[in-house]
Amino acid sequence: MSIRDGEGAVVGTGSLGPGVSGPAGWSGWSDSCTFAFSVDDVPAGSEYYRVTVGSDTSETLFSRSELQASGAHITY
Repeated sequence: MSIRDGEGAVVGTGSLGPGVSGPAGWSGWSDSCTFAFSVDDVPAGSEYYRVTVGSDTSETLFSRSELQASGAHITY
């Protein structure tokens, strides 16, 4: 996963921790997983940060105040 600042520069990278499966669906397989992650030493100088997970090209946008108040919760 990577974190970019408001200008698009990479300011942090991290790895997803072990996943935890959600409840099994009708097929007997889980349709969701939860992964913990943390990224240290991200500079606090930007008002917005963009988080990308894996090779997915979509980004999730967070304001600095959102991250400070409750952290990042991302659903893909």
